[in-house]
Amino acid sequence: MPNNLIITHNAGFFSCCSIKLSKIIEFINNYKKTPDIIDSTGQFLFYKTRHQYEQNLDISTHFFNLNKFINIEEKNITLTSDNKELQFSNYKLINFHQLKPLIDKYFDPSIKIKEKISMIEKKYKIDYNNTICLFYRGNDKSRETNLPTYSEFNNKLKNIIEKESQILIQSDETGFLNYFQKLYPKRSLIFKDEIRHISKSDMTVENLKLPRQQSVEQKLDFTYNFIAIVIIMSKCKKIILTSGNISQFIAFYRNNSKNIHQYLSPKEYIYGVKNNSYDPNQQDFWL
Repeated sequence: MPNNLIITHNAGFFSCCSIKLSKIIEFINNYKKTPDIIDSTGQFLFYKTRHQYEQNLDISTHFFNLNKFINIEEKNITLTSDNKELQFSNYKLINFHQLKPLIDKYFDPSIKIKEKISMIEKKYKIDYNNTICLFYRGNDKSRETNLPTYSEFNNKLKNIIEKESQILIQSDETGFLNYFQKLYPKRSLIFKDEIRHISKSDMTVENLKLPRQQSVEQKLDFTYNFIAIVIIMSKCKKIILTSGNISQFIAFYRNNSKNIHQYLSPKEYIYGVKNNSYDPNQQDFWL
């Protein structure tokens, strides 16, 4: 019976996190115990300095603390009752009571991330009880799932907006940020100094070529910012979001689906492979 878990999946940050979570659950379900060591050396490669890459270092501790004092009691974990790929499942069906100890144990934000959260909260004077969050993961995500139009997003917002609510606008698409800032100029909140975004494209911001004066360390700093922003989004009073790895972690950190308005429209095939989350009978894409 193995004691250690080695994870080699490497892609975008929260894709790495999603696979790490699924592999931990698979290990627990198979061996009825938690792994003694989780080796993520083969993950998060986009965020490694040359030294870290050459030294084959596991940098996951830069992002998360391992809370050794949390025991995982359940040994048969099923995170969603609809048996679909979690990022493209209905977040209202997530078994949060099983999920919470896993998130607390393996994805507790590091001191660096907690410092970023505090800095952003103070800088932008965030009032969570009076903030609606809009999160639109666009660009290359359109290869994996159907996305709503900006106007569809706005229609959903108009249905739930409150009179004096601040609107936190977050996206990797510059057009989305501009669209909503123009519609709600006095209520918009955008973390302009902390995020990266690009014009609509089939690529990701991770492929964005950094200006010469920027280093890998500065790219890593944007990653720290974004992890902090994901946790900040999870705390907002109401959230409107698309489906994907980032969105599911917003739900994970929130630890419930209350006041989450999810757009879910899986494609039948993803990269030529049949998608088990596709439901031809699904008509209402807002959940």
